[in-house]
Amino acid sequence: MGIDAGTYSLMGGIGSGVATAGNAYTQANAMRLQGDYSRRMGNLNARMAGIQADDAIWAGDQEAQRLGIRTRQLIGEQRASAAAQGVNVNSGSPLSLQANAAALSALDQATIRNNAWKQAMGLKMQQSSDYARANMAYSAGRSNANSTLLAGGTNALGRIGDAAYNYYRYTPPMTVPSYDLSSKNYLENSSQWSW
Repeated sequence: MGIDAGTYSLMGGIGSGVATAGNAYTQANAMRLQGDYSRRMGNLNARMAGIQADDAIWAGDQEAQRLGIRTRQLIGEQRASAAAQGVNVNSGSPLSLQANAAALSALDQATIRNNAWKQAMGLKMQQSSDYARANMAYSAGRSNANSTLLAGGTNALGRIGDAAYNYYRYTPPMTVPSYDLSSKNYLENSSQWSW
C-alpha cells in the first residue's frame, strides 16, 4: 500500500510549517543579536563621549593655566622693563598696564574654561543620548524578535492547519465494512467477533 497524494500534501504542509517556524526563529535570533550589538556599541560610544567631556574640561583648565603663566611672565617683563628705565612699577602707567594684563588674562581664562565646559556639556548630552539609543536598540531588537517569533509561529501553525484541512478534505474517509444482519454471511462470520 503506497502513500497517497493527500499524505504527501500533509507532509509537505508540515514541512513548510516547520521551515517557517525555523526561519522565524533564525530571524528572531538575528534581531536579538543585532539589538545586543547595537546596545554594546551605543554604550561604548556613550563612554567615549564621557571621556571626551572629561578631556575637554581638563584641556580647558590646562589652557587657562598656561595663559595665566604667560600673563605672569608678561607682567614680569613689563615690570622689569619699567624698573630698568627707572620708573616706579607700583604706580601710574606701569601699574595700570599690569592690572589691564591681569584683568584681560582673567577674562580670557574664564572664557577658555566656559568654552571647555560648553563643549563638555554637549558631549555629556551626546553621552546621555547614546545611552538612551543603546537601550532603545536593545528593546527594539527584543520586541522585533518576539514579534517575528509570534508571526512565524502563527504562520507555521496556519500552514500545518491548512495542510491537515486539505488532507482530511480530499482524502476519502476510512470505510468500515458493513454487514447485513439478516444475511447468512453475518451469522457465519459472527464467531470472529468477540464481545
